[in-house]
Amino acid sequence: MGYQELIAALCAEGEARRRERLADAESEAARIREEARRRAAALREESRSRMAREAEETRERVLGHARRESEKVRLLVLEEVLASLRRETERLLVERAGSQEAFEALLREAVDAVSAAEVEVRVPPSKAKECEHLLARWKRTARVVPEAVSEAGVEIRVEGGRLIVRNTAEGRLEKAWIHLVPEIVRELEEAANR
Repeated sequence: MGYQELIAALCAEGEARRRERLADAESEAARIREEARRRAAALREESRSRMAREAEETRERVLGHARRESEKVRLLVLEEVLASLRRETERLLVERAGSQEAFEALLREAVDAVSAAEVEVRVPPSKAKECEHLLARWKRTARVVPEAVSEAGVEIRVEGGRLIVRNTAEGRLEKAWIHLVPEIVRELEEAANR
């Protein structure tokens, strides 16, 4: 599954959840508006001249509140959809990045970015043997440290423990997420307005 298909699938799932939350929010807003209408009608009955003005002020205040509440709900739903999408994207990315090919590519990129002689490569414990094998195959010397720095990726440190390269699926998602969120929000809003 490619990047675009993954995003499309995640967007579709997010859209379904967003529609469900939006339907709940619309029902609540309708209830609030109906309550405001009943209240305004009761006030008009008591005193037509004086209460008409107060009823209008009350109606405007309640509708404004309903709009603000509706907007709060919309933003909460959007936040929840984005958080869910982020979790699912990260889960899928880590799952796919945990493959041998992906690990090898992340390791190769990280190792190629380092020119220091004394290098320490930190990898998930389950990937330590594979890392040693790959480094030997590439004729690169490094001390492999099995440490859970990331579920999918590597970290390279030089003498003294100074971090110089962190190449992880999570880190890549973090960098990409900043650019993806505006696009995801735009897609969700476009879908909501259709």
